[in-house]
Amino acid sequence: MPLGETLPHSLPWYFGLSVFILWLAAMITLGILIRRRLRARRDGRRAHRQSQQPALGSGHDLEVW
Repeated sequence: MPLGETLPHSLPWYFGLSVFILWLAAMITLGILIRRRLRARRDGRRAHRQSQQPALGSGHDLEVW
């Protein structure tokens, strides 16, 4: 039998469980990091929009850029 067929059967059951738990933890961590990154971008855009000051009305010779 080739090694690829015998290896999964020779490992204990908890090895597969530990690999699955590590994979699940990595996916959860990645999801959390992606959500934080997207939230930071959204908040940054929102703060940038709110910081823009509207042009001054008529009669003023200065505009805030």
